[in-house]
Amino acid sequence: MGRSVIALSNIILGVYNFIVLGHPDGWRINPSTFSSDILHHVTIKNIRWVSRGVAEYNVYGDKELIGLKIEIWPGRKDPLKIKDLKKSFKTNIYKNINGHNAEIYIGEEKRLGRTFRVINIFFYCDETDRSILLKFVGREEVEKILDHIEETQCH
Repeated sequence: MGRSVIALSNIILGVYNFIVLGHPDGWRINPSTFSSDILHHVTIKNIRWVSRGVAEYNVYGDKELIGLKIEIWPGRKDPLKIKDLKKSFKTNIYKNINGHNAEIYIGEEKRLGRTFRVINIFFYCDETDRSILLKFVGREEVEKILDHIEETQCH
């Protein structure tokens, strides 16, 4: 099992964590060409956690490139008001992420004439008072994340 800290750092302001992501061994995670934004943060036990922001990353699996988008909102967000979740169907699959109940939404996206599988993982962290959406877009390997997501830390 692998784990990667998804964070942004600034030489003056320091490090701001989005999440510590659990994933299959051998997967590598790098920032995408899209910029990440941090609009607000909270500090818990001297660690700064993004409480409003968005980040996009490239996840290099064993055989394919998987897109990862992280969106974070302060407070408890209604999943029915999140655009990406409206395009997916809610499954009866729930995962325990750092003591929180995460809902899994599955969907598809068409890009450049190809169909991609979308795995959305949504949960609320009461320790940091933030709602978190992890959106994975890929082909064959993307579902492997569900076997490792419970190793994720959000506070």
